[in-house]
Amino acid sequence: MMVLWRLTEKGKDTLPILLMLTAFSSKWYADFIFEDKKPRNLNEIFSEEKAKDVIMQHLKD
Repeated sequence: MMVLWRLTEKGKDTLPILLMLTAFSSKWYADFIFEDKKPRNLNEIFSEEKAKDVIMQHLKD
């Protein structure tokens, strides 16, 4: 069985918010998130190209 889904317009509008929450938590809660407890920025978590690809893919759908 295969399930396909797409983000709604409302869902697409949440992507920048989710990225900012990821940035915030990986900076301020690194001790809970990462084994080495070192803060990271978004570029360290996602390659810039990969993050752009994910966002652009959802914006196109």
